[in-house]
Amino acid sequence: MGEPKISRNHVIIVVLSICLAVSLFFNGYLAWRLQTLTGESSSAFTFLWSPEEQGITSDWLQMNASFVWDENDLYVVVKINYTALRGSYLGLVFDRNENGKIDYQSMDDLPYILFMDNTTYPTTALLSDGRLAMLKMASIPSNDTCIFDLETGYTFTMKFPSLMRHLGNKLVHVVFEDVESGVAKKFVVKRFSFG
Repeated sequence: MGEPKISRNHVIIVVLSICLAVSLFFNGYLAWRLQTLTGESSSAFTFLWSPEEQGITSDWLQMNASFVWDENDLYVVVKINYTALRGSYLGLVFDRNENGKIDYQSMDDLPYILFMDNTTYPTTALLSDGRLAMLKMASIPSNDTCIFDLETGYTFTMKFPSLMRHLGNKLVHVVFEDVESGVAKKFVVKRFSFG
């Protein structure tokens, strides 16, 4: 009897399975860690939009945003109760130049975008209506995560490095958009101070 042959495809499947398992483990750990962090350096906000105020869903849309400092890093968790799995993204823009406002189309307040497929753009622009620009370029993998649940909606989890610690006014612009909904007002925007 000969030894069983291991094909290249089997090796690739095993390696990809291991990578996926490790990634899921660390994403689960990060989610657990964020839920257990509390203290003076954390803040949470809830925002509601009626069906008339947004065109994303025929129900009330709720956004829960949590900001937690762990040593020097800022963790942001945003939950959206939108249960349609379509091309959606969450965008954040911080007042990095600390001029007390969010600057449109500026490199000073560089926007961050996280798509539902855990990808991002290396750079994007904040438009005057509050959305982020959809660039004609390929998105790249992100270290941050978006998890979708059919019952609860989207959970976006992001980590920002210590360079965010210096921010004095903690002003942030948050936008959620369903880019595939096919209706005119398919996004919501909220600007507030988280600290």
